[in-house]
Amino acid sequence: MQFGLVAVWIAAFLLLGLLAVPLATWLFRDMDAPALAIPLALAVLGVVGFLVGHVAFGWPALLAGLAVLGTLSALSVTRVEPDWVAFREPAVVFALGFLVVVALRAVDPVAAPLPLAVGEKFLDFGLLKTLERASTLPPADMWYAGQPVQYHYGGHA
Repeated sequence: MQFGLVAVWIAAFLLLGLLAVPLATWLFRDMDAPALAIPLALAVLGVVGFLVGHVAFGWPALLAGLAVLGTLSALSVTRVEPDWVAFREPAVVFALGFLVVVALRAVDPVAAPLPLAVGEKFLDFGLLKTLERASTLPPADMWYAGQPVQYHYGGHA
């Protein structure tokens, strides 16, 4: 297993959450806002990435999503006082949950059919590879050449 990549992904998610704390504090004033920072950051990146991805997918979509998230958080800092310390507990819970999922995947990482087992590992793998090669959204269908994917690929993107 590539432990360096696991550390990079955890760091990326936590930094995104940290960046979204002011926006979460502004949007969710009556709730435990820092606990919603990571999902909010991923939602903003996902929506902006999906919209920009119809023109240019990949780095342009990611950079546009980061720019929107950063701008919204910067504007939110002027309106509310974010509780940065309160982000520690959700960050620890997220990191532990992430490591549990990585450990589970490390036990059985293969995309292979098992006897009497069902699953969509082949589809997941195919959608990830298709998105990796895509220059715009929707990506090309891996089974129906020349046509766009007619399946929900948003989570994979």
